[in-house]
Amino acid sequence: MAYLTIKQKRYVIGEIGDSALVLLEFYLLKSGTEGYLYKDSIVGEALGWTTSKVQRYRLELTKHKLFRQVEMKKGSDTMLQTIIGELWS
Repeated sequence: MAYLTIKQKRYVIGEIGDSALVLLEFYLLKSGTEGYLYKDSIVGEALGWTTSKVQRYRLELTKHKLFRQVEMKKGSDTMLQTIIGELWS
């Protein structure tokens, strides 16, 4: 499982807020789960948050290059690649 350093955690809290850190760490936790769907409604249910709260913080994480999903197509198959922590790559 991936983890965040104290410096990275402070960055997320300072730039976006505590809730963004909780969400990012949840995403990191789930990154080891093959085929996990990072849908706002599923994540919200797991965290006890509303879907709109998850969406708001996901969009902020995306804006700060900390979370994004890229859809890739090969023939009739579609795959969704999730990238977490790109800012620090």
